[in-house]
Order: sequence, then structure tokens, then C-alpha cells
Amino acid sequence: MSTHHCEPLEALTAAQAGALDETAQLLGAWLFWHSRVHVLDALEHLHRRATAEGSVRRIHRPPRPGIS
Repeated sequence: MSTHHCEPLEALTAAQAGALDETAQLLGAWLFWHSRVHVLDALEHLHRRATAEGSVRRIHRPPRPGIS
């Protein structure tokens, strides 16, 4: 996480640092939740579809020229 200021700063104030820390913690918790809930749900859905009975299809590939 980065901050952008109109003028260069020596350091953040204690209040600014605390607010930045709190925001970073909330963002980190949200990213963890999102990856655990939405990404895993999507992967599980794809896995169920791919392994469902009748969903496995053989791909027919024509022979390549010059290869028996």
C-alpha cells in the first residue's frame, strides 16, 4: 500500500500511520476472505463441471503431416 501527497513528507503522523495500518489490516482481511470464498468456490464449480458424468469428451486431433 502506498500513499500519495501533494508535498514530500518527512514521516506520517501517528494518526496517519494508525489509519494506514487499520486500512491495510482491513484490506488484507478482505483479500484473504475473497480468495477463500470466491476463488475457491469458482475452482470447485469448475472441478464439478469437469468431472461430472458425461462431461469428459475426447478431443479428436487429426494426424500431423509426416507423422504416423
